[in-house]
Amino acid sequence: MGEAARRPKDLNGITYRVKMPHCGSLFVTVNLPLEVMMHMGRSGECTRAWIEAVGRLISLALRNGVAADDIVKELKGIRCAGSQPPSRKKGQGYLSCPDAIGRSIEESLGVGDIEVAEGHPKEASSKEL
Repeated sequence: MGEAARRPKDLNGITYRVKMPHCGSLFVTVNLPLEVMMHMGRSGECTRAWIEAVGRLISLALRNGVAADDIVKELKGIRCAGSQPPSRKKGQGYLSCPDAIGRSIEESLGVGDIEVAEGHPKEASSKEL
């Protein structure tokens, strides 16, 4: 395996606020092509640790040449207990946190349909669930 791409001092990205039915708000910041960072509002320490770990692994994969659309394919569709079938209502339709993360990355690639965090310049043109 070759050397991983180094993170530059500055990266531009977008932050998505994903309202999860049972877990609160998941904030996903996508700084393609090199990193994805996440934060789960009002979650326990264990959940925060898992969310951070997933973000670090996604970032490691991106820095080592894994295509973002391949990551999306792996994450989208993962379900958790109590997940709802997808609907078009705002804040509903995410099958799990991994599904929401995959859909956030997909949206940053310009092919998704999720809500952008309030106050972001892209918000006016974002699509809502």
